[in-house]
Amino acid sequence: MDYIAIAFAGFIILELSNVLVMYFFNETTIANGVGVFKNFIEQEDQGTKDLIRYLIYWVAGTKLIFMSLLLVIIIFGDQTMKQAAVLVLSASVGIFYLKMYPLVKKIELDGGITTKNYSRNLAIIIFIFILVFIGSFILSFI
Repeated sequence: MDYIAIAFAGFIILELSNVLVMYFFNETTIANGVGVFKNFIEQEDQGTKDLIRYLIYWVAGTKLIFMSLLLVIIIFGDQTMKQAAVLVLSASVGIFYLKMYPLVKKIELDGGITTKNYSRNLAIIIFIFILVFIGSFILSFI
């Protein structure tokens, strides 16, 4: 069984739902919607809102690139390629978390997030994915 491909497929499905939210429902409070951030909801300056939307679409586009590359690796990559890719993905998700979490936690503590325990829930989801990636790497040798 190709555990890494299964982990990648799960990640692609989760990220695809996030991309759809970011492109079509970006003001929602689910997935990667920015509706949880009071500063966005209360923002009255149209120029600032346009900049935020631009950044949302930029992030969504970047997620599409990563998902596309993972799909190519699932379909055409050999086991060594998948093992290397899952380690790199684990590291990149970890770095992403280490840079993002302190800011999200600060915004939450300052009362800028409407969803209770947003940073904790985000941390749990990211930690689970890193564990799944590392677990699939280990299982790929069995």
